[in-house]
Amino acid sequence: MDYFNTNFNDVIGYMPDCTETYIIDLIEQYGGLSTFTGPIAIGKDAGLSGQTDFSIAIGAGAGAENQGYIPTGFTGDGYTGLGGAIAIGPAAGIINQSIGTIAIGSGAGYINQGPVGIAIGAGAGAKNQSCIPTGFTGTDEVIPASAIAIGTNSGVENQSFLSIAIGGAAGYTNQGPVGIAIGAGAGSNTQCFGGIAIGLGAGNMHQGGSSTGCAVAIGVNAGNSNQSEGAIAIGQSAGEYDQSKYTVAIGYNAGCTGQSDYAVAIGYNAGCTGQAANSVVINADNIDPPSAAESGFYIKPVREDATNRTYSTFYNKDSAELTYTNFLATAPTSSKGTTGDVAGLIATNGSYFYFCVADYTDGSSDIWVRVQVTEW
Repeated sequence: MDYFNTNFNDVIGYMPDCTETYIIDLIEQYGGLSTFTGPIAIGKDAGLSGQTDFSIAIGAGAGAENQGYIPTGFTGDGYTGLGGAIAIGPAAGIINQSIGTIAIGSGAGYINQGPVGIAIGAGAGAKNQSCIPTGFTGTDEVIPASAIAIGTNSGVENQSFLSIAIGGAAGYTNQGPVGIAIGAGAGSNTQCFGGIAIGLGAGNMHQGGSSTGCAVAIGVNAGNSNQSEGAIAIGQSAGEYDQSKYTVAIGYNAGCTGQSDYAVAIGYNAGCTGQAANSVVINADNIDPPSAAESGFYIKPVREDATNRTYSTFYNKDSAELTYTNFLATAPTSSKGTTGDVAGLIATNGSYFYFCVADYTDGSSDIWVRVQVTEW
């Protein structure tokens, strides 16, 4: 029985005696690979209906319906030279697998895999991969370089164009355009436009939420749940829960829970719980990290230096400038002064104001003068 027409377009999966050698002989019989344009379908119901030229479907039900078609709205020259689609695995690319796509794995690219999408792994890119979400036009303005999903159940549903999901369940559902999710469960549920989630569980649920302020989460469970627009979380469990908009959390557990708007937390456990809005916490204390219940600047530890008699630090609330001055916290005990005293220093003890008029040398000269405080 002749199972092939002259274009080699019929399904070959039904042939009980179909072997690799037999297929190669038939291809050569019809002009060889250089002139071969027909699709290939191997497996029950593979490439069953509407399979286009250059398409390949291997596995039961693979590319069963409309494999290699060009969806409505994608009719420009950028799509005409992309060739057919490739579906390998049971039910891979089963319905409406678009032109230039690749689906490898059971159920990969199962339905409506968009142009130039790549889905590798069981269930990867299963539904509407490379889709164009509401608010984006589905015309030739969209460059044909679409979504990539690699890993079991990665980019399963509504993975948007130009997004990347690598790892089991990465970008699982509603991954936004240009999003990047790398790691098991990263960016798993509703990752924002342009969001970046790298690490196990990073940006796992509702990352971002605005096209103007993309969120970034890097590290195991960083920005795991409800990370807001413009937020940045770097480090294990940084900004893990409810990190608010335009915040920064860097370090293990930094800004872990409820970090408020515009707050900055840097260091181990910095601003770990309920960090106030518009506050800055910098921490290197592993025993008692500072918290920030109110807007302000918090830093720990700060070293005590009893020998430092030269400068004091001040903050200008209007300019936000941190400065130092030559005001001593402790008044001199004699006019001779001590090592470290320099001209220009000022001190007081409540009874006198002291002024240093010369640098300390050997303790033989008077370098301090004082003025008694009197009532007005």
